[in-house]
Amino acid sequence: MEIISTLFHLFSAKKFNSYLWKTQPARRGNYIKELLKTDLIRGKEAEEVEAMLGRNESCSHMVNRWTYALNINSTNHKKYYLAVYFENGIAVKVRKEYKTIQ
Repeated sequence: MEIISTLFHLFSAKKFNSYLWKTQPARRGNYIKELLKTDLIRGKEAEEVEAMLGRNESCSHMVNRWTYALNINSTNHKKYYLAVYFENGIAVKVRKEYKTIQ
């Protein structure tokens, strides 16, 4: 019974969990507010961000902007991303962004 309780807490908690972020992308929307409103990412070196969030998922050639897909159900034809901007290898800005899809 204790195992079930532990698993329930692990999967239902909204506090950022790096392991779940990387292994269960469908749950990333649960963490977006915390990542945007705190300094969990801002001020971190690129290697630290990669350790927390995983490899940059961007297809773009912008080396100072990393993105991570947010699987947020949207009826407005938008695909959402967490974008992390770097200056001199340090995360300086974290934003929720989107692109319109057809």
